[in-house]
Amino acid sequence: MLESAGLGAPDAPMVLTQGKPRVAVFVLPDCASPGTLESLCLSAVACDPAMQCVEQYVQCLEEAAGMPHCISDKARAHAFLATRTKPDLRVGEAAQAGHWNLDSPVYDPLKSFLRAL
Repeated sequence: MLESAGLGAPDAPMVLTQGKPRVAVFVLPDCASPGTLESLCLSAVACDPAMQCVEQYVQCLEEAAGMPHCISDKARAHAFLATRTKPDLRVGEAAQAGHWNLDSPVYDPLKSFLRAL
């Protein structure tokens, strides 16, 4: 698809192409694990006391409510954000409000990638 637009395709995630414009790809959450932006954000707050409650909630849904083991990280993220003072924020709004620990080292690969662009 990139090539049909006259752009070079990177050889691998986090590798910049030569030429202009330079093209690169970062596959969330970390270019190696399956997941989403929410997976990355949840990794940053894994030690937050509310996460124990989120996991208990998910376990309850799976066991008592008969929901399958497919509760996504997107759903977990919303459950986590529901523990904050303003529970209706989206992921980006929650970042601006300080609900995700943006100083966590889990973001370092993404930060390095963005700085290299």
